[in-house]
Amino acid sequence: MLTKKQSVWRYVMAGLFFIVFLYVAAAVAANALWIQQFDQTIRTVAQTFQPDKLTGFIETATDFAGVKGMITLTAIVAVILACYRRFLFAGWLAINMLFGASGINFIFKNLFQRDRPAGMLIEQGGYSFPSGHTMAITTFTLSLVFILTYNNRRYRRALLLLSALLIIFIGFTRVYLGVHYPSDILGGFMLSCCYMLVATTYFRQFSARIERKLETHGIKEAQHHKQENKP
Repeated sequence: MLTKKQSVWRYVMAGLFFIVFLYVAAAVAANALWIQQFDQTIRTVAQTFQPDKLTGFIETATDFAGVKGMITLTAIVAVILACYRRFLFAGWLAINMLFGASGINFIFKNLFQRDRPAGMLIEQGGYSFPSGHTMAITTFTLSLVFILTYNNRRYRRALLLLSALLIIFIGFTRVYLGVHYPSDILGGFMLSCCYMLVATTYFRQFSARIERKLETHGIKEAQHHKQENKP
């Protein structure tokens, strides 16, 4: 259970991430000069060297964070968690991917309706801002880090570093393939970080209460050590 101060701090951080997202979104909507320069600079660097073999690898890698890839990985992890009677974690992960990644992304994409860049290397439909792949991989990896370090924070920094590298790589693949502007990646990352701060805070605040309700219906979680009183 988090202290009141810890909870407030986490909500403040979530608010800051959302403010940055809104700032980027407003600049995208207004086609601000700094957004144009930001996007053009990074796209030029990312698309300078595009040999066929590298492009083929990038196409395969980017599918990792696509709809099929994320559904498959989420289902595998959820089943493993359920086998270990970690039903709360399994359900929480599924909600994060369904609502936090897909649902929120769908809402904001249809709100801004930003067209995708010209000259895409692969066929990609739908709108561009914010990046769905970025939101999916950010939500998925941060959920995994939270689950794996829920009771033991020993490897949290290392796992967060691995998560950050994977997020950056997937973001790069989207820009390399020409299906997203860099500002789409930035917006998706900020929005997902905001969501995950709220989602992890809620879980720490209410998981014990939900667990007790599940037990009244005969669904018992696996026994685990008492969590640390840390964010």
